[in-house]
Amino acid sequence: MIRYFGAIIVLLGGCSMSEQPSEIEKSIIEKQAMKCMIAVNTQRGIPKESGDWDFSGLESLTGALSSMAELADDASNPLKNPTKKKWSVQGENENRKISMSFKLSDKAFQCDFLKSSAEWSLFEVKRNGEVVFNLDEDLSAKAENKRLGEELKAEKERLKKEEEQKQIEQWKEKSYSNVSYKYYVKRHVNSSNSISEPTLKVNCNPDDRNLVLYDHTGFSGKKSLDAIVTYKNGTVDESLKNIAVDDYDRLGNLVEKQYSFGVSTDQSVSLLLADNAKEIESLEVDGFKFNFDDISQVPCLIN
Repeated sequence: MIRYFGAIIVLLGGCSMSEQPSEIEKSIIEKQAMKCMIAVNTQRGIPKESGDWDFSGLESLTGALSSMAELADDASNPLKNPTKKKWSVQGENENRKISMSFKLSDKAFQCDFLKSSAEWSLFEVKRNGEVVFNLDEDLSAKAENKRLGEELKAEKERLKKEEEQKQIEQWKEKSYSNVSYKYYVKRHVNSSNSISEPTLKVNCNPDDRNLVLYDHTGFSGKKSLDAIVTYKNGTVDESLKNIAVDDYDRLGNLVEKQYSFGVSTDQSVSLLLADNAKEIESLEVDGFKFNFDDISQVPCLIN
């Protein structure tokens, strides 16, 4: 008989010794119920930064709100009825873990919290006994997703630069609205494709002599320019000093005209560039470098 009562006392003593979190700890953790619901509905590795959220982040929040709404409507709402929540504590000191468990319809949840940097933080969530969120795995997935995202971003940037370089290498065909012939435009090597940046231009007008024009986007001509022409055979012509571009984008030596307020040239440099286009590697003028690249894209310069 004494042995029997001793066993009962041991059992009761064992139950009473089950550690429970303090009321303050419970209060702090209960406020994080939404985090538990979001973790259940969130794809592993979704970025934490608000600027990186995508639609899957919105879906997880929607799922969490749906679960919380169901929780609020449940007659046995564990958040409203403290007796419906179960608490347990495992470990000590820095390994101390508090678990908050509750049921929602046919689903059982267990939210585990660890104290990190003096604050209780969600560490793991189980749904019907299955781990659906683990902080370490989530952080690892975030790091991997970030790495993959950076690689993807770098690849997109590389492809963008490649495409931009291809565009720079092209003589782009364009049309006038009032004539049938085409004209061709070439961007400089550091072009950002701005409408305000200078370009080379060739009008393939069968009734005129071919000229390589310099459209500096100004409203009038420009004086005191130096030009450097580099040929494919390695020859570099630096003799084109103090030249000008006239009001019609023609490069050449400055020509002074009486009773003229604009800038006029003898067009000599534009003629030189057109006549030798197939042999020219590049032109540097006004601080910009233009590669001639595939001149066969300008039909009138190869005929």
